[in-house]
Amino acid sequence: MSLLDKGEEGVVWGHNFLVIVMALFVLGFFVILGYLMLSEVITGFATSGHYSATAAEQAAGYLSAQRIFDYGIILIFAGMLLALIVTSYRVLAAPIFFVVTLVMGLFFGFVSYAFSYMFQEIMSNAAFAAVVGTFPLTIMLCTNLHWVGLSGLVVGSIALYAKRPKNEGVVG
Repeated sequence: MSLLDKGEEGVVWGHNFLVIVMALFVLGFFVILGYLMLSEVITGFATSGHYSATAAEQAAGYLSAQRIFDYGIILIFAGMLLALIVTSYRVLAAPIFFVVTLVMGLFFGFVSYAFSYMFQEIMSNAAFAAVVGTFPLTIMLCTNLHWVGLSGLVVGSIALYAKRPKNEGVVG
């Protein structure tokens, strides 16, 4: 008998919302931090005197390639939301867990807002001021993590509780 056959997954299933929020927080922070570090290294090489035209071209290529992560985080968010839909649809949970999910949704919303606030405070640091404008989609997504958590709660709840039980509607 697997864990999915026990019917006690409604409580465990709710943590999937926080996984999305935390993963996007960490990914957004490290993408922007990586770009900041790479741009500082390139600036350091440019001022050292050992910086040729070929090195400048390669450095510009590295920086432009790292800007692709701004679109990648949106794709990762969409993929994680689809994974939440699939896993929510496959979990066997009693309808009473919908009430538990709504009550726990208040806690999940608070935690999501706390991550959103932490991201805003980190990115308001003067060190990040130069690179924040390079990642507008990441900033938009990570400063609104409370809406990301709410969208996960709504979509996951619909996928979890909108399915028909196996024998319902079968004639005979």
